[in-house]
Amino acid sequence: MNEEEYWSMRLSNDTFHGNNNKRIILDYLIAPSVIYKPKIYIDGNEWCTLYGENLQDGVCGFGKSPELAMNNFDKAWIIKIQ
Repeated sequence: MNEEEYWSMRLSNDTFHGNNNKRIILDYLIAPSVIYKPKIYIDGNEWCTLYGENLQDGVCGFGKSPELAMNNFDKAWIIKIQ
């Protein structure tokens, strides 16, 4: 591989990873837990994230860590009422 081929390969690889990182950042920025900023608190032995007045009328997520509770909240946000 000559130098030109090397730099061409590096540039395409860096572009791929750069675009992938941008997508990860964008996905984070548009997550419901980031946009709506639910309350987060400890409820029993788990963390709870809550958007709304209470668990019955709002959207919530639970988890053993704040991150897991936020991830669970994001999943709950898109679930349709049956």
